[in-house]
Amino acid sequence: MIGNVSEEKLGRRVTGRYEFTSGESDEESHDDGKSILRWRPKVKLEDGIWRTMSWIGENQNKPRVLVTIFGQARGGRLAWNSLHKFFLRPFNAHLAWYTTQVETSSYLHERVQYLWMEPNHDEWDFVYEMAAKACNDVKVIGKWRNYCNIPGLFMGGVANCAHGSRTAVLFGLRWLLQQKINKLQLFDKYDWFIWTRADELHLCEHFDFTTMTDSDILLPTGEHYNGWSDRHLIARSSMFMKVINITNELVCRPDYWLEKVAEVQYERNIEVIQKLIWNDMGLTVSEFSRSMFTVRSEGDPTSWSRGEFDPDLNLFGLKVKYPKEFTSAKAHCSNTSLKGALESLRHYDWKVVKQVLF
Repeated sequence: MIGNVSEEKLGRRVTGRYEFTSGESDEESHDDGKSILRWRPKVKLEDGIWRTMSWIGENQNKPRVLVTIFGQARGGRLAWNSLHKFFLRPFNAHLAWYTTQVETSSYLHERVQYLWMEPNHDEWDFVYEMAAKACNDVKVIGKWRNYCNIPGLFMGGVANCAHGSRTAVLFGLRWLLQQKINKLQLFDKYDWFIWTRADELHLCEHFDFTTMTDSDILLPTGEHYNGWSDRHLIARSSMFMKVINITNELVCRPDYWLEKVAEVQYERNIEVIQKLIWNDMGLTVSEFSRSMFTVRSEGDPTSWSRGEFDPDLNLFGLKVKYPKEFTSAKAHCSNTSLKGALESLRHYDWKVVKQVLF
């Protein structure tokens, strides 16, 4: 039956060898399932095979996409539902999460395919020290600490560094993500990688990045703070490791980057450092219309924006973290009623899928 259905649906015959223990036939095993397990099939075998073959036919040539969110479970259920409805589902994407919430569980924990956890350390020096040792050059070990002597924000989160914010955590997570990707050989499994956040609320369907041909990196329009924003970035698998290689660059080439960063005439933040390194690598960037904006849900921790009031968002316990993002997303999704979209997301059914934990 499998051969007949596959030949009709896919244009080729799927063959296989099937063995049954104790000399039983498939009919006998099926009857045992009914009597012992009290199980009854809800779908006829032929219909089930047909549905499976239909799914294979529709999806076998689609790009394979991995969306990775990082950090704590911020944003809340509406933001997470919007991620699935307008981003994961349209691209048939898998979801990975690199989180610092190790001892808690949430709606989001139950819905990812890959869950990677790292304790929320007070200081992230150990990651930079591991990265430095991986440079295979004893002369660079410890030199990354000299970045703290340059005024800025980009090294906040390491010991004895007066830089504000917690940017060093983001650089640390990038390096750890690279190790996961290599260990699990994910570049062989996916064609596209997206680095994003849990607290982005999508108002309408995401731009089709699979049509990108001219640039190495895709970013949504918005707040780049004299550089390139790190909140949501997209790259092909062939370029993604290079795109997120900021930590290795800073740690393995400290003399070069200490001089380059010191020459910057304005605020040295993560966006500026990222643009500086991407330009040095020769990476090209294109922007697409923003369909999402960052929100703050009640109880979310924050070390930066505490959020601004909006009457519609307030009805759902949310605030706007970055108003320019909010304005851009509403303009792009102009046919979408904000209140209606949020109400729809409240009742959205994101079905749980089988987890793959690493």
